[in-house]
Amino acid sequence: MRKTIGQISIVASAAVASAVLVSPMPAFANATVKAVLDNGETVQFTGSDSGARKNKVKGNVTFTVRSNGNWTMDSRTSNSLIAWRNVTWTCDLLFGPAHSTIRYTIGSHRVGGGDTKNRHAGAYDADIQEFFGEIRNRGEANCNISIG
Repeated sequence: MRKTIGQISIVASAAVASAVLVSPMPAFANATVKAVLDNGETVQFTGSDSGARKNKVKGNVTFTVRSNGNWTMDSRTSNSLIAWRNVTWTCDLLFGPAHSTIRYTIGSHRVGGGDTKNRHAGAYDADIQEFFGEIRNRGEANCNISIG
């Protein structure tokens, strides 16, 4: 059976439409801003990110590391869509001569439609304490929101 150009374009259009509906929407993070606080004992990275249907799920994150090895992440996420969305914040900390990377996260949580949620996570990490000078001087953080 021979397919016409019209039939082929209908099949191709359906395939593209289903891929758009099924695949998760990527988030595009803005660059984080680094600040050294408390006489050099604290480094704070702040940023924002958005995604999902014309950036209707968006938020801000503050990732803080301290010379004693403690870290915290605080986020505020708004969802202006009708339906809820699961949201996960991650920050990748890059430091050291080998550009070591450690990922920190605020676990997945649901943000209801038309709602705003604040979340917090934190712990101790010996690598932060050991390499704090490098983090303070040349460290970077990339923070992103994942929506699914």
